[in-house]
Amino acid sequence: MKLVRSTLVLMILAALLLAACAPVATPSAAPSEPPPTQTQPPLPEPTATEPLPEPTVEQPPAYPADPVTVSFQASDGQELSGTFLPAAVADAPVVVLMHQINMNGPYEWEVIADWLQNRGRLKEAYNNPKNESFRDPAWFPAMPADMPLAVFYFTFRGCDTSRGCTDIDMAGWQLDAVAAVQTAVAQPGIDPAKIITIGTSIGADGAVDGCGLAPNMGALEQPCLGVMPVSPGSYLELEYPAFAKMLLQGGTQQITCVAPEKEATQEDGCLSFEGEGYLTEIVPNGEHGIYLANPAVSPDLLTIMLTFLGDVLGEG
Repeated sequence: MKLVRSTLVLMILAALLLAACAPVATPSAAPSEPPPTQTQPPLPEPTATEPLPEPTVEQPPAYPADPVTVSFQASDGQELSGTFLPAAVADAPVVVLMHQINMNGPYEWEVIADWLQNRGRLKEAYNNPKNESFRDPAWFPAMPADMPLAVFYFTFRGCDTSRGCTDIDMAGWQLDAVAAVQTAVAQPGIDPAKIITIGTSIGADGAVDGCGLAPNMGALEQPCLGVMPVSPGSYLELEYPAFAKMLLQGGTQQITCVAPEKEATQEDGCLSFEGEGYLTEIVPNGEHGIYLANPAVSPDLLTIMLTFLGDVLGEG
């Protein structure tokens, strides 16, 4: 029994000894891997950006450029016809043009009116059967872009023919001049404080008399701003010097009287009056009235007109 027990003990010790000598397996650490990452697209490089321009809206002109035929009456009921050319802006000055005895309104003033309006209507050539310099725009000086003007011209009674006035009606022409001023100031877009009249020969006196008579006849609430008579001569029975004085005393800013040298000193001509606000432009080698609109004379009528307009409108 002891032998068996001893043998059993020896076997157990041997087994323990073998176990102790066997290599011990130690767990090995798993290789570390980086955590999965999500691929991002590359960010764009920052670039300098210009601010967006403000949207611009082109504003249409206040009034169409095309001329408008205007029918009106003088105070005695005489029917008259005129042409109104609107300015590009509201509250604009209006230039009233008055023709001479051997003309009518459209023939004398059509081309010059398009030039004064300065809205792209001035053509390279007009019907000009007599080769008149005032109907040839090729030589006209440039109109300033910053001088928007409306224009009104008309035909005196009895003058609507190819050769102008067929009868003499001085008293009637006075009424026509007043009615023309009244009609011009009533057109849309006009500043009633900026009425300007320009006329030649009978129209020269009409430009003065129309502005002088209009307030008394209830046709004008404010005095004409400026008046430019060309070759006046008291042709409408009213004394030119007296009415020039009346206008300047009544608030007209400036009168610029224009005449060729050979008629400047005639009775009731440009040099028959002197006063503050009264200027004269005497052309040495010119002819009567609208014929001063000629590049062969110096200064020519259109250049004088631009100076006059610049003076009275504060653009000179």
